[in-house]
Amino acid sequence: MGSTYSIAEQSLLDIIMTKLNGLKEHGLIAKEQHAMRDAVKNILLRPERVPGLKRTDTPRSFYYDPTITLNEDLRSAKGKIIHQAGTKLNPADFIPFKKTLIFLDADDTAQVDWFKTWSANTRENYKVVLVGGPILTVMKDWQQQVYFDQEGRLTQRLGIKQVPAIVRQHEKMLHIIEVIP
Repeated sequence: MGSTYSIAEQSLLDIIMTKLNGLKEHGLIAKEQHAMRDAVKNILLRPERVPGLKRTDTPRSFYYDPTITLNEDLRSAKGKIIHQAGTKLNPADFIPFKKTLIFLDADDTAQVDWFKTWSANTRENYKVVLVGGPILTVMKDWQQQVYFDQEGRLTQRLGIKQVPAIVRQHEKMLHIIEVIP
């Protein structure tokens, strides 16, 4: 009970629309859209290189065990326990790792030359994973699918410090070889 007053404040939606219309009239929205499009295009053409990797100067060979230990029970969609917490699981027990992974920096001509020689002389089924370089240009020039180790997630997990590197399954482990190009 009491007096009512009309709303004195301008609608937030009206304020936003007025500001957007002003930006549109001055061409600033189109300018921002072009800048965003160019930024995305540059990221697609040349993703950010994986930091901390160098060209192999000392060959290295080591193994990575992909076994995980469950922190909690693994349950089915219906709640049935499939594996109890503490269970060790190795993906190789369920899915064989059939392809060889080749990690390399496509900006380094020595690594590219090494890869071209290696791929011409192998019968292995492989996938290329770039850690630097123009991914779309490489796919077009090499006429094959190429992947990129975004944010270095694979190289970090596998412990790769130098490229080019070859990753193959050996029994239930991954054998990693950093080779001199």
